[in-house]
Amino acid sequence: MPKLMGLRGNNSAPIEMKDCRIESKALIGNEGDGFKISREKLLPMGQLGISALQVGIAKAIYRESVEYVKNRFYSHNEKNLASFQSIQQIIAEMKIECDRAERSLEYMACQMEKGKLDMITLLEIKIIACEAVLKLANLCLKVCGGHAYSARSPLERYIRDSKAGTVLGPTPELLKELIGKIILDIPASI
Repeated sequence: MPKLMGLRGNNSAPIEMKDCRIESKALIGNEGDGFKISREKLLPMGQLGISALQVGIAKAIYRESVEYVKNRFYSHNEKNLASFQSIQQIIAEMKIECDRAERSLEYMACQMEKGKLDMITLLEIKIIACEAVLKLANLCLKVCGGHAYSARSPLERYIRDSKAGTVLGPTPELLKELIGKIILDIPASI
C-alpha cells in the first residue's frame, strides 16, 4: 500500500477479483445493474461521507486557529494577535465559510434521510465542502503563520488532509462537469 501525504489513517487499496462465482441469492439487484446501483446508492453515500470529512477538517482548522489567535502574545509588547483587525476579519471569514459548508451538508443529509435525492445538490455539497476546507487551510496559514506549518502543531496535519477531498473521486472538476451535463440534458455517466 502506498504511503499517503494526508489522511494517513485511511487504509484503502484496490481490490481485484478474478474468476469469482457468486450465488444468485447473494446478488444485490439484478445481474448487470451494478453500475446503476453504485450510482444511485453508493455514490450518494460516498459523496456525503467525503463532504462530512472535509467539513470536519474545516471545523478543526477553524477551532485550532481561534485558540492559537486568542493565546498568541508578542513578547516585545505583550500585544495579543487577536487584537489586530485584519486577524479578526480573517477569523470571521473562516467562521462564515465553515458554517456555510456545514449547513449545506446538514441540509443534504436531512434530504437523503427523507428519501429525497437531488443529484445536483449532492454533487454541489462535495464541491462546497472541498472549496471551504481549502480556503480555511489557506486562511489558517495567514493567521497562524509558522505555527500552522510546524509538525508539532495539529494544524499541519489538518492542512495536509484538507487536500484529500480534491483527489478522492469524483474530483470537484469532474463533479462540475457532471452538474453542467445534468443541467444541459447531456447524457452523463460517472
